[in-house]
Amino acid sequence: MANDQQKGVASLSPEDDNKPNGEGEGEVPQSRVDNELKRFRQLKDDFFRPVPVVKKEPKAPRQRRKFTRLCPEFRNDGDCEQGESCKLFHFVPWELPGKQFTDYPVDLFFANFKEFDYQRTKPFFDEFYRMCDHFGWSDEEATEPWYNFRVSLIQEFNYVVGEDKDNLLHWQNMFNLIGLPKPTSLHEARTTMRVTHVNLVDLVESPRTRQPVEHFKTVQDLSQYSVYEVKIFPKEEAYNGGLLALLLREILGARSGRARRARK
Repeated sequence: MANDQQKGVASLSPEDDNKPNGEGEGEVPQSRVDNELKRFRQLKDDFFRPVPVVKKEPKAPRQRRKFTRLCPEFRNDGDCEQGESCKLFHFVPWELPGKQFTDYPVDLFFANFKEFDYQRTKPFFDEFYRMCDHFGWSDEEATEPWYNFRVSLIQEFNYVVGEDKDNLLHWQNMFNLIGLPKPTSLHEARTTMRVTHVNLVDLVESPRTRQPVEHFKTVQDLSQYSVYEVKIFPKEEAYNGGLLALLLREILGARSGRARRARK
């Protein structure tokens, strides 16, 4: 029996001049050999066949809302000569509710709206616009919550990262969220951030969403993403002090510099 099996195996050897024809005892039928070769070629073709590229459908841009613009005079001086006839919005920040279960400013903002099923692991702006839809607010009705929401974003950055631009620990907190090695000096931190392009809203909400912070190759790519996703910190904060203000000035300065070069 063993000799017969060896003979059958030997008949498949490429060095065997006597090709099996299926007639002799212990020989492999030629039809079986042909079928095995055909099956092998099919397996090989399947293995090396390129994987089809699945194109992701582009995300539809969020519907833009037209909030009433802030009155700069009232914002800067706390008063406006036009009074109630002013067509711009006189913004007075809300007092945050008592810190009963959380210290996170964005959570405290949404705590003002008990009837809204706030999901704290979802992106900030998605939740805000979902809340607008939930309550059926018009753009005018959503204006006051909108500006208070923006204030909570700034406070959230300061709470999660820190606000002292001269405190290395605050820079290290930020680098940890970005996914970069912690800097060992303020100079290293600032130099690295000048060539690191990330969305600051993504950075702040990443501990909640568990999504890594996306790195962009250029300021232009970052700008397009930020506008498309409507993930932008208030520009007014760039004129104040602190770490966030420094980062915003760097981003705004890089954008304006690129725009000037493009016009030349």
